[in-house]
Amino acid sequence: MKLTGKVALISGLGNRFGKAAALLMAKEGAKLAMIARSTGTLNDVADQIKAEGGQALIFEADSTVSNDVKTIISDVASHYGNIHILLNNAGGSYTKHEKLHEFSENKWDEIISNNLKSIFLFSKYCIPIMIEQGGGSIINVSAAAKTLQDGNCAYATSKMGVIGLTRNLAREYSKMNIRVNCVCPGVIRHDAKNYKSLQNIEYRLWKTGQSEDVAQSICFFASDASCWVTGQTLSIDGGEENFISIPKPS
Repeated sequence: MKLTGKVALISGLGNRFGKAAALLMAKEGAKLAMIARSTGTLNDVADQIKAEGGQALIFEADSTVSNDVKTIISDVASHYGNIHILLNNAGGSYTKHEKLHEFSENKWDEIISNNLKSIFLFSKYCIPIMIEQGGGSIINVSAAAKTLQDGNCAYATSKMGVIGLTRNLAREYSKMNIRVNCVCPGVIRHDAKNYKSLQNIEYRLWKTGQSEDVAQSICFFASDASCWVTGQTLSIDGGEENFISIPKPS
C-alpha cells in the first residue's frame, strides 16, 4: 500500500473530491483526519473507513476560522504523532454568473476566503509540524476550465490564486523537504442532473470524469512516487482544457 504509516489531514470533506480521496488514502494505508462544516458526510466516510479496518478522526469546523484550524491540527498531531499529508480541499463555487460590477463586496470576500484563506490557515499551522518531522506533502485543489467561464471572476481569481500559492510554497519549503503540488479538476459527473448536463460537453477521452479520477492523482502527489515532484499543477479534465474554443473576432 502506497501510504502505509502516513497521516493525512483533509479539509473540505463535504466536497466530493475530499470524500473520494479519503476513501482511497485509507485503502492505501493512511490514517485519516477529516474536516467539514457538517457531520453527515464525515460520519459516513469515517464509518466506511473503520469498517475496512482503517483509522479516521472527524472534526466539524469552518476551515476559514483560525482558532478552529489551529486547534484541529494540534489535536491531530497529538493523537497520531505526525501529519505527513495535507489535502487542502475546502472551498466552494459560485454559479450565479454575475459580472464584476454586479458582484457584492461581501460575496467577493466570502469566495476568496473559502478558496484561499482556508489553504493559508491549514498550511500555516501544518508546515511547522512537517518541518519538525523532516518533511511532508501538501496538495491544493484548484480548478481547470471553469476559471475561464464568464461571470465567474471571484471564483476564477481565487482558484488561480491557489496555483500561485502552490508555486510559492514549493519554493519556500523545498529545502525543508516539504513538497507542494496542485490538482485542477475539470467537470465531474456526480449525480444524475449533473450527468445529463454533461452531454453537451465535448470530451476527448472515452469517459466522463469521476471523483475517483481526481483522487488517484491526489494520492500520487501524497505518496513517495512523487518524491521528486514539487510546485506542479496537474489538470485532471479528460483533455477538456486543451480543446476550449475561443470565438474569432467578427
